[in-house]
Amino acid sequence: MVQTNNEPNVEWAVSCSSCRWEQYPGGPIRTYSWSGLFDYRLYQAINTWYQDVWYRVSYWRSNHPNPTIRTRLQNMTRYTPPMADIYRNLDNGQNFYTYLQSMIDLYDYFTYHVYPWPEFDAVNGYIKNNSWPWFTSWLQSQINSGAVWSRITEFGWNPGQMDRTGKTQRSSVWGNDGRWHTFCPDVQGFINNERHNAYGVMVFLVQSTDPALAKHDGLDDSGNPYYWFSCYRSW
Repeated sequence: MVQTNNEPNVEWAVSCSSCRWEQYPGGPIRTYSWSGLFDYRLYQAINTWYQDVWYRVSYWRSNHPNPTIRTRLQNMTRYTPPMADIYRNLDNGQNFYTYLQSMIDLYDYFTYHVYPWPEFDAVNGYIKNNSWPWFTSWLQSQINSGAVWSRITEFGWNPGQMDRTGKTQRSSVWGNDGRWHTFCPDVQGFINNERHNAYGVMVFLVQSTDPALAKHDGLDDSGNPYYWFSCYRSW
């Protein structure tokens, strides 16, 4: 399994004028410009770049001179880069996945991240997939039918909302379904009811050395599991 980068829509430059790369060494020059996260041209560039990556890997799967590397490339499963959710349409009114369709169709698996929050996304004692409504109808139908295999490579309570409220994934939060929520039942309910055919849900995070991410931690500083992590691991 190789995930080809992570959240390029926020990790690439915020804006770029005439960004250029070769389609392949010595090949035609690709040139793209964009002016922000909500500019459709950013997603056109992402779509083209990662298709070029896919084709370069495909070339070396058959043509790499080292047979060991060639075999490893042939055995490698390629995952799309997950995008950061923006919870809105682009400035031109379109859904950004509209511009990523050909990339998604090309790769072996589609990956995405889901970060709901009980105050806004609770339903029947668990939390819903707040990324799913922002998928195009094409993408939803492809995932539901199994034509596109999907995997949720990050799942957790929304980090911005935890910062806003001073909560962590070890806290209790009052949900908009009129119930108290803790993280482990939310994970279980999500996997049972809201993963929409995803074959894996990876909870963020076991443990981080970054203090800003400690609110997600499943282990304390001594390596002992917090309740939500023991519950998730044994379930």
